[in-house]
Amino acid sequence: MRYILFDLYGLFHHVQTSQQFAGIAELIGTDADSLRPLYLGKFRHDYDAGLIDAEQYWRLIGDGLGIEIDWRVALKADNDSWEGVHEDMVELARELHAAGVPIALLSNEPRELTALTRARREWIALFDPVVFSGEVRLAKPDPAIYALAARRFGHAPGTMLFIDDNADNIAAAIACGWQGHHFTDADR
Repeated sequence: MRYILFDLYGLFHHVQTSQQFAGIAELIGTDADSLRPLYLGKFRHDYDAGLIDAEQYWRLIGDGLGIEIDWRVALKADNDSWEGVHEDMVELARELHAAGVPIALLSNEPRELTALTRARREWIALFDPVVFSGEVRLAKPDPAIYALAARRFGHAPGTMLFIDDNADNIAAAIACGWQGHHFTDADR
């Protein structure tokens, strides 16, 4: 039997649109092209891994842009931009769970967003275990987070299938001995 680990964003949660991202940039006093390299750059891994918090993350971005950012406003806008859910994927998870297929979740997510996810998404309980990067202080594609997930799931890496929409994360899982599938849509 295969044990399936899913990513969360891009599969179950909508990805942030370019319009939403531009709205965040405008809200904090810059433009999307200036914000993007800092938002996705060298601070993102540490933010996703819970090594820095939202206040520190947005302060570092503000320093890089040469502006002062109200981190609470930026955090709320950022969190809100990831809010939508792909109901077809939630239904798939319900079907797999009901059929007795072991499913787990492995997602990069900052601590502040994880609290909202756990509170708003009752269907997270379908997955066991749930590994959020900010809670374990590791983030994909670091091989250590895959090793931790395998220990928590309790199965040999070769029996585990990881489904993610990020090719780098799939490649890292495969390098750890897992099977991988690059997600494009629920039908596949």
